[in-house]
Amino acid sequence: MRHKTSAELSEITSGLDSDVIKKGSAISVSIKYKDKLFVEPLIISVGDYQVTLDAKGSRDAPDIYLSCSCSYWRYQGPEYHALRNNYLYGKPRGTAEKPKQRDPKGSHKLCKHAYAVVKSYF
Repeated sequence: MRHKTSAELSEITSGLDSDVIKKGSAISVSIKYKDKLFVEPLIISVGDYQVTLDAKGSRDAPDIYLSCSCSYWRYQGPEYHALRNNYLYGKPRGTAEKPKQRDPKGSHKLCKHAYAVVKSYF
């Protein structure tokens, strides 16, 4: 039996900030080589930013790992949540401190770029 190491996708997207969902849903993402995701991380361009998506385990219940190169990811809460809930791909770019003023409700689990990628892939 395999031990789950990252947060469930439903946990990551549950209670997500409504602005992130709205803005992320408006972004069209073309993910090439979807079949390679479980072999190697994918780096997906979303506008001027790069979202890295990695998946381990099975397609039915994958462990997913994410990061984005945007400043929202670093300063508005996603990097903090990703590190604390074990879905951060790589190392934090910043301090990964809890953003008390910028995310008082704890709902900034993803940026709009990462949300668009997750929505498009899964």
